[in-house]
Amino acid sequence: MGTKIYKNPLDAWIYQEIIYDIKPDIVVEIGSKFGGSTKYFANLLDMLGKGTVISIDIDRSKYQLDHPRVIVLTGDSSSARILESVADLCKGKTVLVIHDGDHSKEQVSKDLQNYSPFVT
Repeated sequence: MGTKIYKNPLDAWIYQEIIYDIKPDIVVEIGSKFGGSTKYFANLLDMLGKGTVISIDIDRSKYQLDHPRVIVLTGDSSSARILESVADLCKGKTVLVIHDGDHSKEQVSKDLQNYSPFVT
């Protein structure tokens, strides 16, 4: 669809199955790189006729996406500012969180702790 995506095709297939089953109001994507997976999730939500993707990334220098279902938050996924924004956007919503950001043990652990309250 014109935007690079670094996802295993099987992962993409499984994501669409989960999104179809859950029909989330919000998909929080931690780590967006080029925006290819963000676009994929937004297009899936288009087909469902509902939902928003919250794209979180610390670096937007390679990000190439503009889509009406996407809210872009730029910064560290564990910063208070980003977490407060996500909390406000997710309040009272059905939420799916997908982590594909910094893959270090410390950051993944921190993000799992910080974002688990949002997951419905």
